[in-house]
Amino acid sequence: MNYSQDFKEIVFKKDKPIKRTGPKIEVNKVIKQLLDDDDTTEPLKTFGKENGKILQNARTANKLTQEQVGNQINERKNIVNLYETGNVVPDNRIVNKFRKLFNVKI
Repeated sequence: MNYSQDFKEIVFKKDKPIKRTGPKIEVNKVIKQLLDDDDTTEPLKTFGKENGKILQNARTANKLTQEQVGNQINERKNIVNLYETGNVVPDNRIVNKFRKLFNVKI
């Protein structure tokens, strides 16, 4: 019996590298220059200590802990803490939760 297999031979060849013509551009220098030229960016605005104090006063007036408030608005306790200290860039979704819960204007 003659057992033979029909197959095509596959040959892998490494492509030759493409030779680039023209000046060599350093990408890091271009990105740095673009970032340096962009002076229009504004600093991020935080929630603010005044708004944080409003939240803290509303929470204590309702005799709630930060953990209880977090549970009621489905957020973690540390999120409530960040908003009360004012050291957070506000998320409108979370701010609206505070507005509804405490019926305050922020």
